Amino acid sequence: MFRAVFTGAFIFALMAAPAMGAAPAFKGPDKNPAAAAAGTYKLDRGHSSVTVKVSHQGLSDYSFRFARFDASYDYDPKRPSATRVTVTLDPASLDAGDKSFEENLREPAYFNTAQFTEVKFASTAIRRQKGTNKGTMTGDLTWMGVTRPVTFAVIYNGSAMSFNRAKMGFSATTTLTRSEWGIKTLLPSVADKVAVSIEAEFAKS
Repeated sequence: MFRAVFTGAFIFALMAAPAMGAAPAFKGPDKNPAAAAAGTYKLDRGHSSVTVKVSHQGLSDYSFRFARFDASYDYDPKRPSATRVTVTLDPASLDAGDKSFEENLREPAYFNTAQFTEVKFASTAIRRQKGTNKGTMTGDLTWMGVTRPVTFAVIYNGSAMSFNRAKMGFSATTTLTRSEWGIKTLLPSVADKVAVSIEAEFAKS
């Protein structure tokens, strides 16, 4: 008898728990830039990635990612295009899935990470494609001692409350010509064009 009563109470508690303590249903992000909260936003590194891809002798488009990078911006929903984004990245933190290959890419013939320890990007202009959640972000990329303008195609994935934090999310892509930053090793068997893909979530601080 006791077991039956205990089991019934336990099942009732499990059934009641979602109604009593569950978080509100997630509605998805709001893609209207004006809906995002004003403030300073810093990168949520756990939900962000920087991946690059390059053709190797036409046999494969191999890719690797960077483990250490950071970014931030101040946001005013009344003036989204005035936002200025700053990014720093540690090129030595590359992860190609092969330790020997990674060490090779850190050498002077490629990224020369002993001398050039940081990649920097500072946006100079943000333009939204009218009526869409798409646009471009142009800025100055400093790498290997060279600073050149770069334009990213950006998708604004929207804003939302995530675990009681105001967040904004973006996807961005661009193509770099590595020889313009002085990396000419193994051209043209390893392509000059390098595709960059960024997924980024930012949390309001």
